[in-house]
Amino acid sequence: DLVVYVPVGMKFDEVEINAGAGTLKTEKMVTNKLDLKLGAGKTSIDELEVKEEARIDGGAGLTEIKNGDLNNLDLELGAGKAEVKAKLSGNNKIHSGAGKLELDLIGREADYKLMLDKGIGSIKVNGESQKDDTIYGQGKNLVEIESGVGAVEINMIAK
Repeated sequence: DLVVYVPVGMKFDEVEINAGAGTLKTEKMVTNKLDLKLGAGKTSIDELEVKEEARIDGGAGLTEIKNGDLNNLDLELGAGKAEVKAKLSGNNKIHSGAGKLELDLIGREADYKLMLDKGIGSIKVNGESQKDDTIYGQGKNLVEIESGVGAVEINMIAK
């Protein structure tokens, strides 16, 4: 086990974490840039704030972000599962392979523009199935989602 203690209120310029198999648990992280490479373990982040850009490679494990405020998210998911509850701003790209993505977007529907591209998997927005190559909403925060054979469930959560 490796335990790292960070002073309360610490804000990083850049955080890079490469985790193989195992467990990564973070209570609160604030950074300008994030590069997170995950393997076949479990990652749980209680609070995550990324001001400039966030790159997360989710591997084959469970990736959980319980409360996020993320700008320019680039999320790659393999065969694992991701549960993300976050406010997304800027230009965001999510690629989900054979896994499952549960995405709770914090804010109003009017805040987001979803561009949905699916393979043989499924994409639902607020419980409604979406067709391939669908644009949902006209907000200023773009969320491009490409799904392979997995399932994607997106829900809008009021602030």
